[in-house]
Amino acid sequence: MRIISDFLFWKEKRNLTKKELSIQFFLSLLTFLILFNVYRYQTLTSAHWDVGWIKHVIWRNPRQEVPTDCCSIDGVNSTFQSWSWHLSPLFSLFSVISFAWPFGQQTWLLFFLALPYAAIVFCVVHFGFVGFPASKSYPKVLVIALYSALVGLSFGTFRSISFPHYEIYYTSSILLMIYFIYRNQRWLAIL
Repeated sequence: MRIISDFLFWKEKRNLTKKELSIQFFLSLLTFLILFNVYRYQTLTSAHWDVGWIKHVIWRNPRQEVPTDCCSIDGVNSTFQSWSWHLSPLFSLFSVISFAWPFGQQTWLLFFLALPYAAIVFCVVHFGFVGFPASKSYPKVLVIALYSALVGLSFGTFRSISFPHYEIYYTSSILLMIYFIYRNQRWLAIL
């Protein structure tokens, strides 16, 4: 029980060591690359029609206009296009950024789908590290990092890989906000 309470309620703020930072970035990057390839395989074979909808609304479409025949990769379009207003400000921001994306619409979609998982791993591994004193033991650092990453990705996240959707951004956005508050970067937290 003590380990759980220490993990959830860290006692003091500390900066991560170089070893911890490198593992944090490595796990985040590895998560991103694995899921990028998982989603690439899914979108090239079969995927839920929402993937087609997301592909449409985040690609050079800041006004979030969704025609009724636009979106399905598998050929089955939904009649409920009012969903396009769920996260309009966030999707508009990603649509604006997509104008500078040089690699095409498909890779932008895959980047968008894989990014929140990397953010989740980044934040949760950070919180896992600061919940314990800095360790010089490399195996202990790895155990904390891997445990934190598994906890971060387990609750509902793994399931969303087989059902690609945008709600995973809720989790990553909240975690990033908490991370910036913890780092005393309040303006970034508000943003």
